[in-house]
Amino acid sequence: MGGSVTTAVPGVDLSRVTPWVLEHVPGLEPPLEFTRIGEGQSNLTYRVRDASGRTVVLRRPPTGEI
Repeated sequence: MGGSVTTAVPGVDLSRVTPWVLEHVPGLEPPLEFTRIGEGQSNLTYRVRDASGRTVVLRRPPTGEI
């Protein structure tokens, strides 16, 4: 990851989600990199990678009506 910081990810408010993920997933090391997985419209799915290369998955409900 090389210390890069994701600055914008459609469907994720990074200023709110990053602290939440760090609080609720033990052992993650910032910075976090968020990448959208798939093209579906429901249950949006993201790969979250930390500074050590650890990867977890974040799922969220759709941002609008389906």
